[in-house]
Amino acid sequence: MADLSDVTAYLASAVAPFVYPNGASSPSIAPVPPNTPTQTFTQPMDVRIYEGWPVSDQLDLDLAGKVLRKNPDGTSTAILRPNGPCANVSVFPMLGASYTPYQIQDHTYTVVPPAINLTVTASGQPGAGNTQLTVTGTPANGEYVTVDADRQFTFSATGTTASAILTALLAQAQVQYPSASLSGSILSIPASYSFEVRQGGVGVLGKATHRECQMIMITVWAPDHNTRSVLSKAIDGGLKQNIVVTLSDNTQAKITYARTRQSDDSQNVSLYRRDMIFEVEYATLQTFPGYVVTSVNVAVDGGNHAIGPAPETTVI
Repeated sequence: MADLSDVTAYLASAVAPFVYPNGASSPSIAPVPPNTPTQTFTQPMDVRIYEGWPVSDQLDLDLAGKVLRKNPDGTSTAILRPNGPCANVSVFPMLGASYTPYQIQDHTYTVVPPAINLTVTASGQPGAGNTQLTVTGTPANGEYVTVDADRQFTFSATGTTASAILTALLAQAQVQYPSASLSGSILSIPASYSFEVRQGGVGVLGKATHRECQMIMITVWAPDHNTRSVLSKAIDGGLKQNIVVTLSDNTQAKITYARTRQSDDSQNVSLYRRDMIFEVEYATLQTFPGYVVTSVNVAVDGGNHAIGPAPETTVI
């Protein structure tokens, strides 16, 4: 079921391609850091993307272009970072929900459809003694095959291979049809007047138990105005391309831009910050397995049940 962590995880993963369009092992879209008297830079600035609020000490080091080096005596010394400053992008859920969406309850839908991998064919003419079932391929997890013979005998089996399924079907069929036989991928069952074959599998069904809307703040932390502008523009424009998205549990969420805040702060380290705030509406979901129905058993209650018009009553 989707929760707040699924939403922030999605947004963090969605931001990454806008910052690193060619993958994390390639340079970011951030500009090359300006050279200093002691360092010359030729590669774009590194960008750290994560869920949660930044740790202030680590953020200060990143923006100043420094890293901590462990000394032999156990202390740490800040030294220059080889690639210079490192911008940060944080994905942080703001306190409280922005509003309570309309609740849609008691609606079950398919989250993951059942996988059907086998090739199954039926052949022959009922009554001629030549009705056969052919099964080939590799079954999906939980896939099954059902045979309905003469509309009164049902055989159904699953397995990790087609051969295992056919062997199980043969064992069931021989109880009613002793002459049933198996040759390779072909199962022969001599049905008298009806022979039907169906395939089934296991999917995932879901029911929304609650819908909610959270404000998520995506913040760019940069050492200069230009880097902040380049990263913010790419992230803001990229996220607005898709309003309805699919989360990791295959549920959908609606992402809507809300507002932007910007601040410049020069203290020990120059910090250029922009907050992009989005409303994300999503559902918490109860999931459970769903099976393709390939046969139905009906119990008929015995007893005296009159069928027809009510008897006439004569009043004297």
